[in-house]
Amino acid sequence: MVIDTNVFLSAFATPRGTAARAVEYAAGCAAILASEETYAELAAKLAASRFALKFGTEADRMEYLSTIGALLSFVVVTSTATASSDPKDNMFLALALDGHADCVVSGDKKHMLSLGAYEGIPILSPAEFLSRYGDAS
Repeated sequence: MVIDTNVFLSAFATPRGTAARAVEYAAGCAAILASEETYAELAAKLAASRFALKFGTEADRMEYLSTIGALLSFVVVTSTATASSDPKDNMFLALALDGHADCVVSGDKKHMLSLGAYEGIPILSPAEFLSRYGDAS
């Protein structure tokens, strides 16, 4: 499965929220796929001043990045996707395709969830993921 950066950030910001439950559940039951590009985006967002001013210390954010990094299975992406109207989101779609993902989990209603699926791979919100794959609590 592929988890969009916005879900990881939501999970960090709200440790007891739906996104955090989705990440935790996914880590226990599936391979979470990443590429160098998607991991770099997560690292950059966690380091960004806008995020840094609101959430945790730098040490907290880097520890979270390290924890997430240890959960990831890295894939070399060779496909190009253009289905999302936000070019930055297409890297997640290409990753899902090349990594043979069962689903993509995203909180981006406008650019990702509105697609519904990509090349037969469902794009789900964290709540939809939990409902579909078993932890709806």
